[in-house]
Amino acid sequence: MKSFKYLALVVVMLSGVVLAGCAPKATPTPAPKKLKAALVHYGVFTDKSWGQAAYEGFMRAVKEYGLEYATSEMVPQTEWEAQFRDYAAKGYDLVVGTDSAMDDTAKVVAPQYPKTFFVIDSGQWTNDKNVAGIAIAEWQEGYLGGAIMARLTKTKKIAFLGGTDHPVIVQVETGMRAVAEQVDPSIEVKGSYVGSWTDVQKARELASALIDAGVDVIMPKADAGSVAAIGVAAERGILAVGCTGDMTSVSPEHVVASARARNDEAVYRAVKLFAQGKIEAKVYVMGAAEGVVDLVWNPRFKDQYPDVVKAAQQVFDDLVSGKIQEPTKK
Repeated sequence: MKSFKYLALVVVMLSGVVLAGCAPKATPTPAPKKLKAALVHYGVFTDKSWGQAAYEGFMRAVKEYGLEYATSEMVPQTEWEAQFRDYAAKGYDLVVGTDSAMDDTAKVVAPQYPKTFFVIDSGQWTNDKNVAGIAIAEWQEGYLGGAIMARLTKTKKIAFLGGTDHPVIVQVETGMRAVAEQVDPSIEVKGSYVGSWTDVQKARELASALIDAGVDVIMPKADAGSVAAIGVAAERGILAVGCTGDMTSVSPEHVVASARARNDEAVYRAVKLFAQGKIEAKVYVMGAAEGVVDLVWNPRFKDQYPDVVKAAQQVFDDLVSGKIQEPTKK
């Protein structure tokens, strides 16, 4: 009887071993796919302006969300399509372009790569599928800058120097003209365009010509050309208002303030939405009310012009509240 009990115990133990060997092995849960994002820029990432801001916002987001990433700078327009296509073909989940003209690039490439999402910085178009635009209300920069310039000029001649005459950039000049006319209808606002965002020599030449014509306050929005233009303003002893980014460091003795289009914040928000799986194929409009357009004063001048600071603050508050609407070009 005792032997039978031992035998039964052995059988039970062996059965457990056999059953354990026949049990299906647990399948390990695969690690979530690491998203890949790419940034394509027409200029350099060290321009203290649009490109640098886009890069900083992009890097802030990819690091925060642990994305794999790649960046390309100084990509000529003739190669935009090839660069977009190359990233999409390599399996990048997100491609960010930094020029509104890249809308046309997205129109060609996006339908061919439906698994890749495209975001166009300053873009105005969407296909309602896999393309979103970041439309910063850049006219507000001109409005803020013009409110300051119109109160500082002694010659009653101020100027806007743009990179290209794209409608978005022309609206910056339009904003400047609208507010200057309100401050003093006798003020003459001159507009000039480099035709490039990287031609610093032409930017210098145009800035010099504007000063020769009597301009004593200038606001450039020309990326690398902005640095060049402010350099000329410093050489010629006139004041400047920065645009897009804080340009104070370019010439602390001449840059009074900077009307910023927080491109870093706009790009960061777009990449963040993508990483969170919340981005939509639409045009996102961002301005002062969203904290994307603001004004930064050079401390050197802020105490010097208290009345101008007060007036500019009122303009900013009115932009935030929506009291000031986008002006149309006359």
